[in-house]
Amino acid sequence: MSRPRVGVSTEQVHTGDVQVGDLNGDSFLDVVTIHGGVSSQSVRVYYGTASGPATTAGWVSATPVAAWGTAGGLGDIDGDGDLDLVTSNQGVSPDPYRPNFMFRNNAGVLTSAPVWTSADAGVQNGVAIGDFNNDGWADVAIAKWVNFESGIYYNNAGTLSSLPGWTVGHSETDKGAAVADFDDNGFLDIAFGGDPSRAYGQDNGVFTQIWANTDPFSGAQEIRTHDVDHDGDLDIAEIHFSTGRCHIYLNNAGVISTSPDWTYDASEVGNTLAFGDIDGDGWDDLVTGYSGDVCIRVFYAIPPECLPDLTDDGELNFFDVLEFLSLFDAGDAQADFTNDGQLDFFDVLEFLQLFADGCP
Repeated sequence: MSRPRVGVSTEQVHTGDVQVGDLNGDSFLDVVTIHGGVSSQSVRVYYGTASGPATTAGWVSATPVAAWGTAGGLGDIDGDGDLDLVTSNQGVSPDPYRPNFMFRNNAGVLTSAPVWTSADAGVQNGVAIGDFNNDGWADVAIAKWVNFESGIYYNNAGTLSSLPGWTVGHSETDKGAAVADFDDNGFLDIAFGGDPSRAYGQDNGVFTQIWANTDPFSGAQEIRTHDVDHDGDLDIAEIHFSTGRCHIYLNNAGVISTSPDWTYDASEVGNTLAFGDIDGDGWDDLVTGYSGDVCIRVFYAIPPECLPDLTDDGELNFFDVLEFLSLFDAGDAQADFTNDGQLDFFDVLEFLQLFADGCP
């Protein structure tokens, strides 16, 4: 992994979120930065090139009403095949409430001003995009801070509703939104980071709370869904602001752990997290971001042991079968695949079943 920076933007501004996607269809990934702070600052796009993203923004928004951009999401809202941009926003005290914006992508170029503005204003803190009602159009979920209810703005044939069509039903300190079909029933569910973080399962338009974490630490800053353990369903990861803690909650066939299955406790302030296969081993690693002397940490995924790979060559083949037979014949405890202290036909069956299942 290369530690030196491969590029630095010429602009120095407060950045609340970063999104990556191919906006102009040239096959290079572009970088979208969502800006805000104590003054109005514009959203920017740094277009990708063969040598990496440009260092100078190729597109700058004309963000209205002194909005502080807190998060962004890329998705094809208008159904024309390219990625549009949705931002959640807030203002600065004593006027902290702002609406949400959508910038349309016209043939690779975002409109400078938003083409959609939500009718409600508030302190908005997260964006997640997905087709919640299975009508073929991407809807937008927004996490909202105190005094406001997180919810979903439904998409009517390319036009987002001005008000949420569904809300969680209570105002909390939500921050961060993530989409997943947790129970694999064909309908997208939604998770919001909060105090506690919660997930709402959907069954044909009806949302019900299906999960809330019970750990004693609160104040999620960012929440993600990802299949961490490669079991085919999406798990939940979150990072906390004030405590710097990062948690992963595993999803087992639609049932999500309420206490963390993995935790890292940092001394810095937690800001963000992301998954990606950094070392190319087929397992996605975790990157966490902080405000402090340590600003980035990388946690490499450790694949589970592949028990039938008795030759330790990373693949299952005839040589593993030969090795098992040799161990079994020698009475070696390594051939005791049922862990019952004896070697018998059931160990042969267990080895053959694991061999047939393959390595993760």
